[in-house]
Amino acid sequence: MRTYTVHQTPSWAIAGEPDSCESIVLIADGFNWFSFLLTIPWALWHRMWWIAAGLFLLVGCIGGASQLLRIDQFLLDLIGVSLLVWIGFESNDWRRQWLAHRGWRDLGLVVARNRGEAEARFFDRWVAANPDS
Repeated sequence: MRTYTVHQTPSWAIAGEPDSCESIVLIADGFNWFSFLLTIPWALWHRMWWIAAGLFLLVGCIGGASQLLRIDQFLLDLIGVSLLVWIGFESNDWRRQWLAHRGWRDLGLVVARNRGEAEARFFDRWVAANPDS
């Protein structure tokens, strides 16, 4: 079973009904393979511009430092893989913080086997609680 956090966009940011289903995003807890494999494109896809710029700068600094300090290629690869694993574990938390910073509401947690089941469970509760939506 996996835990998902549910977030709703601020009502001023959507054109339409503030409590519509289109304003909901689910973010899984745990490792994010997409951010692990494609770190900067992942950040750009989620419009996390400052995080993408910071990651780009971090990679550049590591590359520059490796040239200045003449770091062994094995050690440089180990640092790179360690950085990617760290990003994979932290990226969903960064996304939650980014949404909170932009005014998104945290609607709670859903526990399910996969994203489809999590969406179904959340929207079943949503419809029961908001019959007019």
